[in-house]
Amino acid sequence: MKEIITQLECFDLESMLERTVHFLKGEVSPEVDPTYGIVWVQSIGDAPVFGHESGWDILSALTKEGKIVFFPFARADADETFTCADGNTYGQEPEDESSENDMFIGIEDSIGFLVQVKDGTVIINPAIHAGGTCAGPESGVDLCPDCNVLEEPMEKFIRSFIKG
Repeated sequence: MKEIITQLECFDLESMLERTVHFLKGEVSPEVDPTYGIVWVQSIGDAPVFGHESGWDILSALTKEGKIVFFPFARADADETFTCADGNTYGQEPEDESSENDMFIGIEDSIGFLVQVKDGTVIINPAIHAGGTCAGPESGVDLCPDCNVLEEPMEKFIRSFIKG
């Protein structure tokens, strides 16, 4: 998936947040607000900053504070499938004989979107949060130039929030 840039008034941030929170309800402990699984970074590659376990105002962080926020889209499952925020599960692309049979993201990682609101536009990039399942090492949130089998579902998911 390539970077997507659209005008803020044409993008339904609230619905994207609702869908992501719904996805995260199955990913975090019931005692923790699902928004805890949505992190922010100062800049790409930085260690993520988690919100409060009781929740945080993500829309305000994006629109008023200018934070770069990571919205998880998928996590890798032990059976080499991906459980995703669009409600679907996707299988790993078939490997050719010369490649190693490894997942393109680790079981502790999540793949999703880095979202930034800047000068009335929404900038969305595919990204990986290493150790991004709400616990584990905070090694960083980096761009993901190749989303493998998730390329098309991720783009379709984002485009579903673009109005008009």
